[in-house]
Amino acid sequence: MKKKVKTVAQLVREKKVNDIYQTKDYSLFHFHKENRELKPNKVKKLVKAMSKDGYINQPIKIDTEGAIIDGQHRFEAARTVGVPILYFIDRSSMDLYENMAKTNTYADPWMKKDHVHGLAKKGLHSYLILLNFMNAYPQFSITECIMFLNNNFTGVDGDKFKTGKWKHQNVAIAKKWADNILRVQKYFPDGYNKSTFVRAMVVIFKRYPQFDFESFLHKIKIRPTSIYRCTSVPENRIMIENIYNYRRPNDDKLNLRF
Repeated sequence: MKKKVKTVAQLVREKKVNDIYQTKDYSLFHFHKENRELKPNKVKKLVKAMSKDGYINQPIKIDTEGAIIDGQHRFEAARTVGVPILYFIDRSSMDLYENMAKTNTYADPWMKKDHVHGLAKKGLHSYLILLNFMNAYPQFSITECIMFLNNNFTGVDGDKFKTGKWKHQNVAIAKKWADNILRVQKYFPDGYNKSTFVRAMVVIFKRYPQFDFESFLHKIKIRPTSIYRCTSVPENRIMIENIYNYRRPNDDKLNLRF
């Protein structure tokens, strides 16, 4: 007689701690929207391994409702290949997002973009804003998108960011800064979105409100060879200063390098 597979709820009621179960009933499990997105290449590698050797001997972790906390790539690969899954149930009262983010067993550590995805799905407003901003401005890295939304050239505290405590500033300012830098792309296609140039521009936008971007862009148009790749933020600021001050009256020049 075929053994009846127990549901997650039945297993939870048994109150067994740290028991590892095995099943081919994939319907017991589900992905949670706050978890990071699947990486197709990682799933492919696991599918290849499991097709050859069977399930990798590392159980996935689920909550009491069957949501996968750790091991969603292993689950997807096992389901694709059709091999039994090893799993255990985490009965802790920890917040599900926090649990997923902190659990790195047999997994890559979460990156900033993973936290953005999870916290946006969790409904945190600033992370929704950041996710939308990243989608609107894919030319810039996540670090630079955060700087834009900070309205500042300073970074963000990692622990504060990962725990959902980061707050964005003025979105209109962030968009203005990003849009202005995008306008440089036509004349500086191989360097407009490089980290050192973007950071130099953000420093100038923040520190020098009298900086006339339209005038700067006009100077690039008439002297396109004046803008070039630099290796550091200070070097970029010197270059930007030289462009900006070209043929400008002395009393209207700006010192942008300090």
